[in-house]
Formats: sequence, C-alpha cells, structure tokens
Amino acid sequence: MPTLGSSFVYAPPQVERTNQGWHMDSLGFDCVIMVSDPDETNGGGFQYFQGTLQEVARICGVAEHEIRTSVGKLGNLPADRIHTMTYQRAGYGAFMQGNMVLHRGEPLRRPAPRSVFVPGFIALDLDYPDVTNWREVRKWNSPSVTNEYLRHRAWRARSFLDDAIATQPFDQPAETYRRSLEAALQEIELALTELGGRRGASAA
Repeated sequence: MPTLGSSFVYAPPQVERTNQGWHMDSLGFDCVIMVSDPDETNGGGFQYFQGTLQEVARICGVAEHEIRTSVGKLGNLPADRIHTMTYQRAGYGAFMQGNMVLHRGEPLRRPAPRSVFVPGFIALDLDYPDVTNWREVRKWNSPSVTNEYLRHRAWRARSFLDDAIATQPFDQPAETYRRSLEAALQEIELALTELGGRRGASAA
C-alpha cells in the first residue's frame, strides 16, 4: 500500500526489546490500528505524553528539532503526564497528528504476538506545511520508499500547478502565478536532488 506510507510493527520476542521508546512520527498524520488480540497481551497499549513539544524538550534536555530524530533516546517523563489507551479488540485504532504527539507502544510485560498496522497520511491542503521527515523516512526498511518519496514530490508539484490553473484569475498581473510556479519547481528540485540529478537543493 505505497500511497499510505503504511507499515506493520511487530513486537520482538524478547520482552526487554518491546520498549520502542518515545518518539514523534515522520509523517503528519497516521492511524495506529491493533491487528492482534489485545486480550492476549499484558501491556502493549498505546501511550502518549500530555504536553507540548517545548515541555518535552525541556524535560528531556534536547532541542525541539531533535525530538523527531531521537526515537528511543528520550529520557524519563513524568508518570502523571503519561496516558495509556487500551484497545477494545483487534481492528480498533487511534488517529492522530503523529508529528505533534509524543507517543510509544507500551512495553509488554510478557512475550505476546502484538502487532499494529500504521497507515500514514498527509494534508491535501497545500497551505499546510509538508512535515514529512525524509531524513528518517529514508531509513525505513522498504524497497519502495524512495519511489514513494519521489511520487509524493511529484504529486505536490502537480497540485501547485493545478491550483495555479484553476484559481488564478486572468484580470490579475502575471506575477500572481509566481508563488505556485516556484512552489512546484521546488518540489521537483527536491525530487531530482534525491535522484542525484541536480545540486543546490536539500531534502527536508
């Protein structure tokens, strides 16, 4: 399902390795869906920290921009600010703005076949900034991840051009096209940079 940037997450057999660590996601939105039977697990709920990015950075002693690249490296968080959501049964899930919510899968207390399905989403509104963290996404263990990134950039470039064609009035100066054209060009430059075709642009 490449258009969803989706992934399956399986709990390792060693209980001590089921603590995946607190983190924020590399995509803007995602849905964490329980696939296995939650009645068969001891622990393994969905945990999130109730607080802002600024508070997390201060508590853990890291810069705000480091939080999204600090998976499993953040320190202890105040227990009274941690909330645990337990799944009612397989097929239930939580939809969230993953790049803004510090979260983790609760560590298991005994070995169990815990698995979750996590499809990712982005905003269709081009005025919403693209928060895709490509430096992390490119590390994913997927043979199609680069192609998906290029497809993502191509879609954004086309969307900017479609917006210019559909919304720019003829009775306005031609300069009003500049924003959409430059935005589309930037998306293409980012894609070509990833392919090694051009220099001078840096992937986000």
